Amino acid sequence: LAGALPWPALPLAGTWLLLPAAGPPGTGVLWLAPILALGAWLWHLRPPAAPGPAAPRRRRGRAWWGGHAVAFPLLAAAGWLAGGFADWRAVLVSLLLYPLYALLQLALILGISWPWLRRLAGPRPLLAAATISLLFALVHWPNPVLMALTGLGMLVWAREYHRGRPLWQLAISMGLLATVVAQGLPDPWTEHMRAGPGAVRQRAVPAMAAAAHAATAGRPAGPVRARAFLAAAYPAAVGRQATAAELDRWWRSLWPCRRAVLAWRFFVSPEYQRKFGAPAGEAALPGDVHWTRLPAPWPGRIGTLARSDPLAATDRHATVAADGPDAAHRAWQAHLRRLYREILRREPAPAEVSAWSPALSPRQQQRLVEILLERRRALADAPFDTLGCAEMLLHH
Repeated sequence: LAGALPWPALPLAGTWLLLPAAGPPGTGVLWLAPILALGAWLWHLRPPAAPGPAAPRRRRGRAWWGGHAVAFPLLAAAGWLAGGFADWRAVLVSLLLYPLYALLQLALILGISWPWLRRLAGPRPLLAAATISLLFALVHWPNPVLMALTGLGMLVWAREYHRGRPLWQLAISMGLLATVVAQGLPDPWTEHMRAGPGAVRQRAVPAMAAAAHAATAGRPAGPVRARAFLAAAYPAAVGRQATAAELDRWWRSLWPCRRAVLAWRFFVSPEYQRKFGAPAGEAALPGDVHWTRLPAPWPGRIGTLARSDPLAATDRHATVAADGPDAAHRAWQAHLRRLYREILRREPAPAEVSAWSPALSPRQQQRLVEILLERRRALADAPFDTLGCAEMLLHH
C-alpha cells in the first residue's frame, strides 16, 4: 500500500498546484525532475506482475478485435454526423503522434501502478482493474465525457495487460480511439478535450468575466468601462487590487490590439472579399485564426492599420486620463472611418459607424480574464507592464 500511494498522487498534485500557474522559468522542470526520479524508483521497486490465467488465444483475439470493430465505427460515425473531422491534417498528425503519448500514459499508470494494485488485490484482479480505471477516470476530472470514456477504456486495457497483451498494442488502441474522440466529436461534447486545471479554468472564465461585466454596468463604453472591467476582475483573478498606473498601461496595450481586431474584421468581411478578394487573387481569410498568426503579408498590413494615424488629432490611444470618454469615442469613430476608406474604399454612412460598439465583446472580456489567470503569479509579485497583440490574442 505504501508503494501504491505516491503514484499517481504526487504527479497529480504537482499538475494541479504548479503547472496551471505561470511561474518563474524552469518551474515545470523543477517539478518534473523529482517526479521522473520517483517514477524510475517505483518502476525499479515494483513487485513482479505475473500474467493471470489467460483465456484461449482465439477467444481473446475475437474479443479484442471485435470490441474495436464496434467501438471505432460507432465513435467515427458519431463524429462524422456531428460535423467532425474538419481538419484532416490534424487527424493524420494525431494518428501518428497520439499512440506515442498513449504509450507514455500507459507506461506510467499500468507499468508503475498496476503491479502494486495487483499485489494488493490478491486473487481479485478485477478489483485491481476497477481501481486503476477509477484512477484514470479521476485524472480526467471534471470532464464527464472523458471520465466515462477513459474509465471504460482503462478497464479493458488493464484486463488485457493482465492477460499478457503488450503495452504497444494497448497504446495503438488508445491512440486510435482518442483520435476519433478528439478530432471527431464536437468540442462542446468533449469540452475541447480539457481536463484537470485546464477544464476548471475553462469553466471559471465565463463566470468571472460575467461578474466583472456586471460590476461595470452603467459605465460608458470604451476605455472607462474597459478599465473598470479590469479593476473588477483583478481581485478574483490576481488576488489584489489593480493600481491606476497599471490600468493605464493595460489600456495602452489593449487599444492598438482592438484597433487591429477591427481591421481584421474588415478584411474578413463579405464586402471586402466580394470587392477585392477575387481580383487580387487573395483567398478568403479564416475568420477565427488570429491575425498575428496569419501568413504574410497580413500581419504587417493589419498591424500598420492598428497604429495611430498621425493625421488625425483625436486618433490617439492615451485618452483615458487626458482626453476622457468623449475623445476616446471620437478616436474610435475616426479609426472606423479610416478603415472604411482604406480597406473598403468608400465613405461610410453615419449609421454604419455608429453600429460598431466600442465596448469589449464577451469573448474579449473572457480573454482578458484568461490572461489575468495565466499571469496571476507574476502579477501578484509585480505590476503589469505591457503586452503585445501576439500575446494578448484578442479575437472578435
